[in-house]
Amino acid sequence: MLHIVLCIGPLARLDKRFSALLFNRRHLGVCTFLVALAHGGAVLVYYGGFGVRNSLSAVVNGYRSYGSLSGFPFEILGSSH
Repeated sequence: MLHIVLCIGPLARLDKRFSALLFNRRHLGVCTFLVALAHGGAVLVYYGGFGVRNSLSAVVNGYRSYGSLSGFPFEILGSSH
């Protein structure tokens, strides 16, 4: 969805058929944000909700195997700290 929203502007300049989508790009962007927010919340609840600890701390601090490629915590790459 994000790729489609980001491609609407250049596509509208290349072909006039995409100009109708350019008018509603903000609405589609807000819907994309809401879908991403719901997806992030569902992932956080599902992967961190079955333990004793807090869901967020279980997902972020749960796996500390930085030495191996298969056990590397990929959630850290998506966080902003």
